Amino acid sequence: MRVIVTGGAGYIGCWAVRKLLDAGHSVLVLDKGFFPVGVSYVKSLGVEFIEADIRAFPTNTITQYDAIIHLAGLSNDPVANFSPLGNDQMNRVATKELCERAAEAGCKRFIFASSASVYGFSDTPKIDETAPINCQSYYAESKAQAEEYVLQYANDIGGVVLRQATVMSWSPRHRNDLVVNTMVKSSLETGKIVVNAGGEATRPLIDVRDLSEVYIRVLAAPASDVVGNIFNVNHRRAAGTIFEGYTIASLALWIKHLLEANHGVHAEVMGNWECNEGRSYDMTSKKLRRVLDWEPQRGVSEAVDSLMAHRNELKSYDQSNIEWMKALEHGQKIAQSTGGVFDI
Repeated sequence: MRVIVTGGAGYIGCWAVRKLLDAGHSVLVLDKGFFPVGVSYVKSLGVEFIEADIRAFPTNTITQYDAIIHLAGLSNDPVANFSPLGNDQMNRVATKELCERAAEAGCKRFIFASSASVYGFSDTPKIDETAPINCQSYYAESKAQAEEYVLQYANDIGGVVLRQATVMSWSPRHRNDLVVNTMVKSSLETGKIVVNAGGEATRPLIDVRDLSEVYIRVLAAPASDVVGNIFNVNHRRAAGTIFEGYTIASLALWIKHLLEANHGVHAEVMGNWECNEGRSYDMTSKKLRRVLDWEPQRGVSEAVDSLMAHRNELKSYDQSNIEWMKALEHGQKIAQSTGGVFDI
């Protein structure tokens, strides 16, 4: 299949593009180019690359494709709070317009990377896709509204919604602002893992490599099995556990153990009682496992191993999305007022 990956130079996109190529697909990456490391990586794979804003989808230059994996947009609560308008435009409005363009072009499969954060707060373990959403942030609201467009156009574009758990593990365009990645980096730099509000909040998790495999399998699945559906996407812990995910406190203790036992890194788990968690939910990917006859294989242990294998690559300037967005915004304002870096 010829597949467009929007946001294909991002944290998830780099792995998704690589997996698609390995599976024999032809890939076109559409990305604004916020992250030069990711752009360089996907270009090194030999894919067609178009630098463009998702809000201005270049329909004149992209005419023939079979599927879209829609990853582009602002990616977490802090960035959405920094620019609520940009968040709405990139996550909600652009998704609606992309669905319209896909319908006109006869797109056969449209995979939308939504977020489990739409569940907000829930004290029920292993909630499924029928659970009510309870958005607690601009980011979650924009994802929930975008889901509606994908489902509205589902029969015309082969629309599928994936409510993705918090992603973990190393990526060529890495992020250190995701909970597992953050805990490992903090352990290496400070010898501490800090949990907010006692670590009582729960969080489902998914390895970025397994998430990319989900895209491949959803592309290949019969339309009758997936189109028009919402799927939770997360790794499940061993049978018999209360949650498929982790409380933040238990996750911190598990990472502490893995680092000490497998990598000789010692860390202290500490509580931060001055901060509250903005969301807490656990979910099950039982529906995904049944439909695909497969389930994500990599848990926290594999993610920690991946991060430690790249421990010397966890210090780049652009690995915290909010800090990098602020830097880009500042640089843009300076350039507008004084000209380019080397201009007179």
